Amino acid sequence: MFRTLVIRRYETGHVTTRDFYDFLVRDGGLEMDYEAFYVCWTEVFDPVPIIKPDLLERLGRQYPMTLVSNTNEAHADYVRQNYDVFRHFGQHVLSYQVGSLKPDPRILECAIKAAGRPPEAMLFIDDRQENIQAGDALGLQTHRFRSLAILKDYLTGLGIEVGDPE
Repeated sequence: MFRTLVIRRYETGHVTTRDFYDFLVRDGGLEMDYEAFYVCWTEVFDPVPIIKPDLLERLGRQYPMTLVSNTNEAHADYVRQNYDVFRHFGQHVLSYQVGSLKPDPRILECAIKAAGRPPEAMLFIDDRQENIQAGDALGLQTHRFRSLAILKDYLTGLGIEVGDPE
């Protein structure tokens, strides 16, 4: 499935969740009804967030934050309904809504525009090196996420109050 363009088209909003499901049934041999597929497809998230909500809350009160995510409509809807992460970010730049996936610079350009700040005044945090390189190329300050402890140390080094280490 992931060797086809369909997942890329799904994550960039060119096909709907129903279209994606229909492809999996037709070309992938999926044998389950749409409702069962939807549950299986969306309930893949770890119930324990990597970054604790209190840290996001603290950072969101101090700084404007923009969420940039490679995601599809079903996953975004599921996260909105089951986690409170979206509320900590003033803007959401989601690949399926803007038609572009990281590391394509277009999604980061959408984030820069949404934030309304010059790239050099922004910090882009991501766990993938190719996405960090894309941010660097656009003049963003970047940090590659490896662990919560390393991120907290990095932010503290920038003078950002992160609270008690966990």
